Amino acid sequence: MKSSKLVFSIFTGGFCLFLFVVISQISLSIKTNQVNADVTGAATIYLPYISRPYKTTTERISESSTGAPANGLSSQPSISADGRFIAFTSDANNLVANDNNGFTDIFVYDRATDESTLVSVTSDGAQANGESFGGASISPDGRFVTFASDATNLVGDDTNGFTDIFVHDRQTGETTIVSISSNGIQSNEDSRYPAISEGGRYVVFESLADNLVASDTNDQWDIFVHDRQIGETKRVSVASNGTQSNGISYFASISADGRFISFTSFANNLVIGDTNLSTDTFIHDQQNGTTIRASVSSDGTQANQGSYGKSSISSDGRFLAFASLANNLVNNDTNEHGDIFVFDQQTAETTRVSLASDGTQANWGAGSCNISADGRFVVFMSDASNLVPEDTNGFQDIFLHDRHIGTTIRVSQSDKDTQASKHSFFSAISANGTVIAFDSVAWNLVDGDTNGFIDVFIRILGLE
Repeated sequence: MKSSKLVFSIFTGGFCLFLFVVISQISLSIKTNQVNADVTGAATIYLPYISRPYKTTTERISESSTGAPANGLSSQPSISADGRFIAFTSDANNLVANDNNGFTDIFVYDRATDESTLVSVTSDGAQANGESFGGASISPDGRFVTFASDATNLVGDDTNGFTDIFVHDRQTGETTIVSISSNGIQSNEDSRYPAISEGGRYVVFESLADNLVASDTNDQWDIFVHDRQIGETKRVSVASNGTQSNGISYFASISADGRFISFTSFANNLVIGDTNLSTDTFIHDQQNGTTIRASVSSDGTQANQGSYGKSSISSDGRFLAFASLANNLVNNDTNEHGDIFVFDQQTAETTRVSLASDGTQANWGAGSCNISADGRFVVFMSDASNLVPEDTNGFQDIFLHDRHIGTTIRVSQSDKDTQASKHSFFSAISANGTVIAFDSVAWNLVDGDTNGFIDVFIRILGLE
């Protein structure tokens, strides 16, 4: 019993509903399964990759195929929709054989094979001759990985001397550059922090370059999106009328189909009435060209303090998770700390999610949020000690809030639910919220963690 692939095709017409199920190679493990549904529209739903009995476990993934711990720092995970593949950045040179370039690289760990592969490589497999970094992003299907790199040999004729954004196709092995103009001109400044859509078509990133699009004269970090299918690059940190921003924009997130792009910006001219003199979180709609401000209260009142960090948008673009210092986005926000909020594009409602299960507000700040594909779950980092019972470690932890039932649990703990011995930082979440990847410097999350470095872990949440 090796593998199981289920493909569900649903068609509706009038009063008829047809369901076809194709099963090949029945197995106890489900590997990168997906349900493609066309119900007066289209959607892609991923089933979780299951490799072992489905119970809550914590595993370290920043290790070699033999189980040797990484001999360098590993961090900033990104996870595929089904939870099978995790991309991350690492200084280690023992995760794969013959890693001798001496630079930080991008790796992908496969939970099916318990192996990591090096993806910051050229199309012929040569290692990068410079640092690769910037928070790699893996496409929901796990095929494509985008990352920033200083390397000059990942593609031919890379002569601009700046940090660029690349995409590696794990199926074909091809690596391409995407921080270029629509006519293929290389950027004349640094680019960083990419994110990638379903199927790898769209890559969004921030850049200081002024030659990626015409009439870029604001001398600011802007948000760009490159369409790999047609080779077009557009700037999306603009007002609905196309006016360029008058402030720095950064940390973009993209919906599965690439239509909606969120970002944080210092600009005050992207929407009418932006007078709060603070950073805000925005959503740009590629389809109709509009930009709206998401960091507002449910009645549209602008935030009285700034947004910070990276926002995270749901698969369909409806829900946006973001961090803000504002205390007027929801009622009774009196904790005087930054919180995590979710904005609903459909209802224009803003809710706070960095809360305990009984609704108690956090007694310390929160940040580094990510939202599940359907918008139900939000994972985030917090120093708060009152979000779950018996949080006495005094360190930053990773928490998961379920927006449907209002519960909050702590993720950064061991199989035995022992709390982490040190700080945890960045996290990522699978489509259905059952697999959380995070990095931590804690040494007690798994047995035998003696390398002394930040490692990447996964927490698999059982449905017991």
